Amino acid sequence: LTGLEVKSHGVNTFKYLGLQVSQNPVTKEISVTQEDYINEIKMIQLSKTRQNQKTHSLNPDEFNILRSGIGQLNWVSIQTRPDIAFDVCQLSNNMKDPCVADMVTFNKIVKKIQQKDPLPLTYKSLGNMKDGVNLLVYSDAAYNNLAQNGSQAGYLIFLCDKESKVRNIIVWKSVKIDRVCRSTASAESLALLNATDHVLFVNETLKLLLGDECPIQINCFIDSKGLLELVNKTKDPTEKRLIITMAEIREMIERKEIKVNYIPSKLMPADVLTKRGVDGTVLRMCLTDE
Repeated sequence: LTGLEVKSHGVNTFKYLGLQVSQNPVTKEISVTQEDYINEIKMIQLSKTRQNQKTHSLNPDEFNILRSGIGQLNWVSIQTRPDIAFDVCQLSNNMKDPCVADMVTFNKIVKKIQQKDPLPLTYKSLGNMKDGVNLLVYSDAAYNNLAQNGSQAGYLIFLCDKESKVRNIIVWKSVKIDRVCRSTASAESLALLNATDHVLFVNETLKLLLGDECPIQINCFIDSKGLLELVNKTKDPTEKRLIITMAEIREMIERKEIKVNYIPSKLMPADVLTKRGVDGTVLRMCLTDE
């Protein structure tokens, strides 16, 4: 690698692509925010008359402004703000035929992230990771809550120490399920399957870094008792498409690749990734180890 110039971005704190990264010199904890980048996002100026024309289509200038703004919000939601991932996903999906209501929604999201405290994305030391680590997965789905009978899926993945006392969030995702679901169980199972696919990829990556001898446990959490019954084979699915999905999940459990556990909906941090209006309090508690 001779000839490549290496530069220093700073000691303990630096900015990179809109990210503000800082490290506590005593605890060595690393914090990541985008406050400066977020504050630079401009709201779309709308007259009261235009705001009331919610179903009207956008003119070319409005379309370009909204598309550019959604790009900024998408960058924020991917990097530091999972609490707006659902709303940004919906805005992106609406860009096939956007209307004035989408510009109003955009302004509400911008106002929210500029006025509300940023999520505490702090990464702590896990000690000697070769002694063992845990991967905690929270998956959730909202059945038939989108236009044209669509459903939303979301999941979070935390990298934790052996006792799961220290939790570092490493993955979050909010996506529209790519097919129409016939039941809540179908939507929840597809969300879980997407989450397990991703966490198994993370698992293999960790093995490459830490070695195959490092014990890694994967614990998945869902808030659907119906899905838990299907997973534990206490009940069989009646939908043919669901039978295939459940076979994949059951196979992973039988191979002891994952464990699936139930938690009440009020304790589900991934709820913010699938529904509008969730305040994200549970997610904040997870991020602060409360």
